[in-house]
Amino acid sequence: MKIGALLPLMLLAAGARAGEALPGVPSERRRLASIGVGLVQPVSRVRLGVAGGGSADNGDLGAQFGAQYVHFLTKRLGAGVNVDYFSRGGTYSTRLYPAADASVAGDTWVVLGLLRYTLRDRGAARPFVLLGAGGAWNKTTVDVRPSSWPDTATHETRRLVDDSAWVPAASARLGLDIVSDSAAPGVVTLEAGWTGLASAGYAATPRGEARGVSGAAGPLHVLTFTARYGWRF
Repeated sequence: MKIGALLPLMLLAAGARAGEALPGVPSERRRLASIGVGLVQPVSRVRLGVAGGGSADNGDLGAQFGAQYVHFLTKRLGAGVNVDYFSRGGTYSTRLYPAADASVAGDTWVVLGLLRYTLRDRGAARPFVLLGAGGAWNKTTVDVRPSSWPDTATHETRRLVDDSAWVPAASARLGLDIVSDSAAPGVVTLEAGWTGLASAGYAATPRGEARGVSGAAGPLHVLTFTARYGWRF
């Protein structure tokens, strides 16, 4: 066989040894970037610092938006970063502030470094476990409406707490990647789990201080339910 005929085969062999994909065969995709939307349900409580005050749920069901990047170190183990924003709806309580209706709400940004382990790396359905640790910016507001304010004899809603804090955060989640075609880059992911923020104090507004409120304090723990669409590359 002539050298000219052997040359293409030699080049293909060299490329394979260097980890390059052969013509017509998709290259190995070791990175996954995704965006997601979902719901968050707070499961922790916040306490109001005022005489006769109590505690209430730290927000109600809210919306979540996020982005995630994972670089796979092996076929199953990956490391990356996750960024989430979620807004907690206002919860209703009659026990947080004496003789008044109160509502707790807030907004949160969470940034986590993560490790992700895929339990099965073949097939259309590929379950995984994800653990993350990092930090969060969390804002908490408390609105109160009594039957009558002592200073004005009116019953309008007043914001007695409105403050934010940076706190440590962690997360543990279970998920399922749905891959319709192993050669295609698109991945649909369903993910559910827990995200927790350390306890922090949130300062009272001037109106709150005037009513004897020193602030609000408590951790924030939420259950998350997320649908993602990602690209492997």
